[in-house]
Amino acid sequence: MPRLVLPAVLSLALLGAGAASRAPHGSAVAPPGTGTVSRTPLDAGFEALHSGDYHGAIAEFRRAADADPASPNPVYMLLFSRWSQRAFEEGEDAKADAVFDSAYDELMKVASARLAKTPNDAEALAALGGGQVLRAQVEALRGNYFRAGREARQGKKALEKALAISPSLETALFPMGALNYYADRVPLIVKGLRPFLFIPGGNSPLGLKQIRTVADGNGRFQTEARLLFGILCADRYQQRYREAVGQFERAVEASPDSPVVRAALASIQLKLGEDRDAEASFQDGLQRAGGDGPERGRQRRWLWLGTAEARLMGWRLAEAEEAFRKAAAEPVENTASLERARRRLDDELRLKREAFPGFDGTVAPTREQAEDATKAVPGSAAAWMLLGSRRLDAGDAMGARQALDKAAAVMGADAPAWLAGGVTLLHGDAEAALGRSKQAHSDWERAAGVKRFRNAERARMKLQDPGAGSEICVP
Repeated sequence: MPRLVLPAVLSLALLGAGAASRAPHGSAVAPPGTGTVSRTPLDAGFEALHSGDYHGAIAEFRRAADADPASPNPVYMLLFSRWSQRAFEEGEDAKADAVFDSAYDELMKVASARLAKTPNDAEALAALGGGQVLRAQVEALRGNYFRAGREARQGKKALEKALAISPSLETALFPMGALNYYADRVPLIVKGLRPFLFIPGGNSPLGLKQIRTVADGNGRFQTEARLLFGILCADRYQQRYREAVGQFERAVEASPDSPVVRAALASIQLKLGEDRDAEASFQDGLQRAGGDGPERGRQRRWLWLGTAEARLMGWRLAEAEEAFRKAAAEPVENTASLERARRRLDDELRLKREAFPGFDGTVAPTREQAEDATKAVPGSAAAWMLLGSRRLDAGDAMGARQALDKAAAVMGADAPAWLAGGVTLLHGDAEAALGRSKQAHSDWERAAGVKRFRNAERARMKLQDPGAGSEICVP
């Protein structure tokens, strides 16, 4: 799927626990005898954040901070909302950000003042630690690696202290779980530099357990924990893809009106090659992404591009073109990430159109049409790949392997990832259908290793080799 929809989800899920009110999300107080519900700014901020309305969330958390200037909770959520907004609107850039930096300075001041009076205030420690971890990520993007490592180490210490005081405090348990997991997954070369860069160590099994504890609980951050737990269960270390889908589906049940959560489900469905399911989830997200403003417009553009990608995967070319038109019609400026996604999908559409000259694309090509295309454009690897797929669907594994061998022979070294990975993945399917399991596994391993191949997770799932300790992902 477009590569910034999932970062938007990660920005919501990864460290979204933050320090917040202990009241359940969406709770409010109804004045006696009124029959109406009064929401606090903190409640309204969380509602906006969960729906992807970062501008609204920042405004509401600012109101909450002004109403309770001694509390670090709303200031942390203001900081986190701006971090989320940057991740969605601007991607991972290194630009200066006065809003983020100001919110961070305010959080450090407020949390430090609270801790000076009450050193064992667990919620203040959670806010402090969560803010420092967010700052560490931003400083790493800016290239300030020493400061990033120092902030991460200090943040971990604050979170550990919070959990020592209150072991079940979700506002500390969730970010601590995320930090434990990701700190343990950094490359070996970075691990060797830890003493010099002040990077804290991690514990991925413990991190998974901490995140699952929150996901299985009944707290305010249950939905975010399910999102993050699903993302981790679907990574290359766990490879528990069906269990990950289940976590995303549970998150949808808990937040049925969130386009961001729908996008997360669509993302894993797309990666697993389930184009029809992914399209339906993207469309469900679009139905929940109404409203004006640049944030909603960008979300709809991403969701339309995701829809286009799902339709392209299924060779429904005319429908993909319609989705492109809907994406372009959104009155928002393209970010660099949006533009990269559009160009990538445009190139795929062009190659698939060239493989079937004169084909209107209103429905996916049949096997007979794929046969004709390979005769009309014998040098098209895309046409040979589709023919291999259609022969597999028809039970002709030998014919499929022959077509896929031809696709590999005519495919250039600079073939796009969807083509290079797709040919190899399908070739493995053909080998498996012929009973050649060793050759099939070799193909699937190669497909899983194709950089930026959107169905690499599907290839890994076929290998049926979940990582050690991944049983925690099983319900």
